[in-house]
Amino acid sequence: MKQIWWVKLFTWYGLPLMWQFLSLAAAKYALMQPARRPTRLDLKSVKNWGNLCFAMFSVSCFVISIFIPTIVKN
Repeated sequence: MKQIWWVKLFTWYGLPLMWQFLSLAAAKYALMQPARRPTRLDLKSVKNWGNLCFAMFSVSCFVISIFIPTIVKN
């Protein structure tokens, strides 16, 4: 644990920031596009897209965690 405490420190600092600001950053990016200005409904769909990204992140982490004992054993 002494070797990886820096990694854990920055990971636990970065994850809440990612959870809070991914959807907002995607919405801001959509607002900055010069081709079109999104309506309120578009911004809601952008936030939903961010939520879908988090769901896929969680599912992929769960699936990969199933294989961790096999990877570590080899």
